[in-house]
Amino acid sequence: MTEHDAHSLHGVRVLVTRSRQQAGKLGAELRALGATVIEVPVIAFELLQGGGPLRQARELLPSVNDLVFTSENAARFFLDGDDGATAALIRARGDALRVSVVGSATRDAVKAFGVSASLIPSRFDGDALADALIEEGVKGRRVLLPQAQNARPTLAQRLNDAGATVHALPVYGSFVPEYASQGLSEAIEQGLDWLTFTSSDIVRYTAQAAGPQLPALLKVPAASIGPLTSRTLEEHGFAVRVQAQPFTIPALVTALACAATHKS
Repeated sequence: MTEHDAHSLHGVRVLVTRSRQQAGKLGAELRALGATVIEVPVIAFELLQGGGPLRQARELLPSVNDLVFTSENAARFFLDGDDGATAALIRARGDALRVSVVGSATRDAVKAFGVSASLIPSRFDGDALADALIEEGVKGRRVLLPQAQNARPTLAQRLNDAGATVHALPVYGSFVPEYASQGLSEAIEQGLDWLTFTSSDIVRYTAQAAGPQLPALLKVPAASIGPLTSRTLEEHGFAVRVQAQPFTIPALVTALACAATHKS
């Protein structure tokens, strides 16, 4: 729950574009402030190649020194679906395996599987995670980085340059669900006051799903979870009005509520 009163977003129509599995927390916090939430998931996720790359990544687990997660999805795909065997192996390795996460949401995702993160950067993004790992020391260490198919290469490159051996393995991919275009069309027709974006992929998929109706969306102010997402929004012509600080869902809701209150 944010610091604003329960009616600070009363009557404000807010578009939430996260996946069905991840929209709940953002939608709930917005509704708690009185917003009318329109959920149109423009992104969905799937294992790559029937789970082959995931199995390959898990097989490396006994031989690496570091396990690094840069998103909630990476953590869930890596830890879920094997009756807890992967999480149990991580716990069994104890201090021999350093588990690092990009932010508080990813920390909570691994915690749900009984895994504790030993390193989390003070700023929740990939660059800060690279800084923290390099400061702690990665030279000569083997790093396992299960990630999305289209993940940014920066983290792996920086760790390699710092002397680590990095196994950056794409284990899952994302796509635009079939219902996204119709959902956006209906949301635009009903009217929107704010758009929310929590990743660059969601920005790109929203633009793709909107198609010829994108110009209508570009007129609606956007709330962004962080600088990378804001940059992608601006590249696609969206009007970024607020950015979360820190880069979390509660901070995003707080920033949007402040902006909406001042606007009114």
